[in-house]
Amino acid sequence: MKHHRFQLRLAIIIFILSLVVFILSIINAGAQDYRASLSGVYAPQDRAIGIKAGYNFGMYGLYFSYSHGNYFGFDYQDQPFYIKNHNRWSGGFMIFSGTSYLSVGLVRHSFGDMDNTGFLNPRAFERVSAEFGVGCCINRFISGFRFDPFKWTGRVEVGIRILKIKQ
Repeated sequence: MKHHRFQLRLAIIIFILSLVVFILSIINAGAQDYRASLSGVYAPQDRAIGIKAGYNFGMYGLYFSYSHGNYFGFDYQDQPFYIKNHNRWSGGFMIFSGTSYLSVGLVRHSFGDMDNTGFLNPRAFERVSAEFGVGCCINRFISGFRFDPFKWTGRVEVGIRILKIKQ
């Protein structure tokens, strides 16, 4: 239970910091000159918290992400199930168009202890999957959503753009 409270507090802190960054980014001009981004990641299905780093080379870019979470829920007969220590690493490509972007990447999963997971689709335990994403940039603020169609899970990310290009 303490772990869940810590994750909730961390998610609230990331949200508040993102809101502050968003307000500050509206004030900042000339942010099209930024190439790198650093974002906080949240996945509601396993209450995962993580980080994403991205770098763009003009119209194209690369990203890498890591998150950690724990699944907990109830099966069809109201019996509890859990999957502890879900670690998720992903990396992929981004294509920018103005202030928006599309992304596609590969994902590597690892799982810790599990209990009462027999009712779940076996596809949920595949070690490798793919993800597709969309996002936008507003001045120095960057946000996005990534979706894994094989596991039917999503991730929300918010952050800032850094590393200004020297002119």
